Amino acid sequence: MQLVRTPDQFDVMVLPNLYGDILSDLCAGLVGGLGVAPGANIGENIAVFEPSHGSAPKYAGLNKVNPIAMMLSA
Repeated sequence: MQLVRTPDQFDVMVLPNLYGDILSDLCAGLVGGLGVAPGANIGENIAVFEPSHGSAPKYAGLNKVNPIAMMLSA
């Protein structure tokens, strides 16, 4: 609740996998939804950037998916 009401009070949050996933979905909702949220997994030697919702391959060619999350991840 505090993240939604006063997000400026948080700089870094370290969470286990399940709560991190829930929190990232909440934050994506605050900025427009999962369709516009880029994602990054950054390690010591490698980093992977992808849309938070995935690339949605089942919708390829159907003109249904907003590509902005993929573009922001790039």
